[in-house]
Amino acid sequence: MNCTSLFLIIFMIANAKEIVFNNCGLGNIFSINIQPCDSSPCGLYVMEEIIIEILFQSPFAAKTAFGILKVIDNSFSITLKLNACSVMVKCPLSTLPDYLRYRMVLPNLHVANITTIFQLIDDDVGTLVCFNASFNILNRMLSANVNVLNVSGKANV
Repeated sequence: MNCTSLFLIIFMIANAKEIVFNNCGLGNIFSINIQPCDSSPCGLYVMEEIIIEILFQSPFAAKTAFGILKVIDNSFSITLKLNACSVMVKCPLSTLPDYLRYRMVLPNLHVANITTIFQLIDDDVGTLVCFNASFNILNRMLSANVNVLNVSGKANV
């Protein structure tokens, strides 16, 4: 392993945080890491990449699976459905511990505290894994404007 690879691995581990979550399914979830995340709940920035890593154990073997991500706020709800076998996890799934990894760019949501519900589902056997967790949606442009306003006392025009 070269120095650059070692540095990248250390950087990724340092910027990942194991989050607090509630298991709402039959399967076991051993850990959930979000990158980048440096607080609890995680502050996630719109239009920036995040990486979700889940170590889990399905209660059933499954040939295929799809992931459902629901984002819930007081004023809106969004549901995304993805083919988990093509973008998150290697299928078929067994009942042994497995690892799910998903990269995404957070859509342009409004700044809010949100609750997310993630389910890994098989059409034949139902829910394999489910969790819910809270996050803070942030916007760097809004943060930059607030900082400039606080420093100069004048609004950016």
